[in-house]
Amino acid sequence: MISQDAEVEVRARAALNSFILRALRVESHSLATDRVALHRLSQLSITVQVNYTNGTATWIQECPPEEQVESAAARVRPLILNEDPTYYAKFFKAAGYFLKAAEAPEVVMKELRGLKQEWAEIQPKGQGVRGYYVEQSTVGSQQSHRATDNVLGFAWIYGDVVHHDADRLAQTRVFGVKERFRAAVPLVARIMVLTIATLNFARLLHREGLIPLDDGIFETPVIVTETTFRQEGQVYLGEVDSSETPMVLPPPGQAPGNSWKPVHEVFALAATEHTGPDQEVANSAQLHVQIVDPAGTVLAAVDLDRIESTQDTEGIRVVLAEANRVFRVEDRYDSATLSVERTLRLTDLAGQPAGVVLAALKFLTCCRTPNSARVSLRHASPAEGHIDPAWALDPPDEFRRELDALTMAVEALATIQRHTSVPIHVPDLSGAFSGEVNRWLFAARLLGDEEVSSKYPEGQCLWVGLGEEVDVPDDGTVGIELPLMVPVGGQRVELGTMVVWLSNATLVERRQSEGRIFHLLTTPDRSYCCRLADEKPAA
Repeated sequence: MISQDAEVEVRARAALNSFILRALRVESHSLATDRVALHRLSQLSITVQVNYTNGTATWIQECPPEEQVESAAARVRPLILNEDPTYYAKFFKAAGYFLKAAEAPEVVMKELRGLKQEWAEIQPKGQGVRGYYVEQSTVGSQQSHRATDNVLGFAWIYGDVVHHDADRLAQTRVFGVKERFRAAVPLVARIMVLTIATLNFARLLHREGLIPLDDGIFETPVIVTETTFRQEGQVYLGEVDSSETPMVLPPPGQAPGNSWKPVHEVFALAATEHTGPDQEVANSAQLHVQIVDPAGTVLAAVDLDRIESTQDTEGIRVVLAEANRVFRVEDRYDSATLSVERTLRLTDLAGQPAGVVLAALKFLTCCRTPNSARVSLRHASPAEGHIDPAWALDPPDEFRRELDALTMAVEALATIQRHTSVPIHVPDLSGAFSGEVNRWLFAARLLGDEEVSSKYPEGQCLWVGLGEEVDVPDDGTVGIELPLMVPVGGQRVELGTMVVWLSNATLVERRQSEGRIFHLLTTPDRSYCCRLADEKPAA
């Protein structure tokens, strides 16, 4: 028989796991890719443009597409339903149970109470004002209608999106779906911000051993990133079986029986002509391609799979996919002119390991004159392959610049991967803002034992939190240790410690702020340099 305490612990642990899995799905939503933009959405940012010529004003609220907000609302909705296993209050009750048992420090309990209070401000049935209310009246009448943003926002969620709540729609009908949607955008964004903050808090608690969770829960796949499903195996065809007798499958490696034939024998493709010098390589479904320079040095290599091959009156069409599906190449052979037209397309890189994507991108950057390609059967000797001049793609300058920038960003991620056990996957780069990519490049340089120099803005100084008794050394050399953490998509990767070095630093003043003493420092040329910890600054 399970004791009462054991049952409580099982339920509490289940509540933690349920919330975290749902929160991971929220964190993976496209609206959360740019955390700065998400936070800005949650703050109800409105721009007012004033025309001083005619005295009019225009107020502008920029919102994401409704479909994107609708999918985000569907992901957060279970978190605010009392009866749902993922309900936020169940998470806080469970976390409080384990933290009390672990005698967690007061600073942790204070953070728990603070987050819980912020969640309590989300009131699906509340009539109060979150940020504004809308009042509408008809000219010449004494009638007017008023609704708060909270009422309008939840009317959109429960009336327009996940349900058809007739009462909420009736209460807000005069304002229409546009006003309901406008009010819902900051509301949904706010719930997402709270969800991600709580998820990060859970990560911290688990890392400190304060709450028990299922092993590997933070790495659990919760979304589908690849929507082209490919399964490889053997396919057999036979007569239609009208009986209700279940089919008995043979052991692996054995044919189903004499009445079944392999699909490639039933639908044998007509033999096709090939303009290249090697018929066996041309017809192979698995190729290996090396890019070599004029001296014969191998610069890069990839494996390719032939995924399509068709023939019509205009010639032959062959589609090759890089083995990890980073890019596709389509060849069209014109039988009349014996020419080949080759087009290249990058596929979805999001979710792929950084090292895998980097190898494919480096291959593409080498596909230019005067290099050439050597094509062979996979697993055969590459030296016996034939030269394919069509791989000298020589893309336009704009595409080449974009490819070089993409390769540089992914190469930084691959460098980060070599210094952490956390799997680094390429995030959705269409939503990655330049500041995040610059953080990857900065960290990669530090991890490569480079010294990275920079300057702080003119007219400003560096604030350093130190004890009041600490003074600047006589030679003005100051080293400040800081954690080296890099945002990659929805995760923050810890890479150890870096040191910010100041040379010839001058103490401007000591200033107290928020209960701490800060030293305000300047350097003669506003410069400072960064290195990994245990490294001395360059002389």
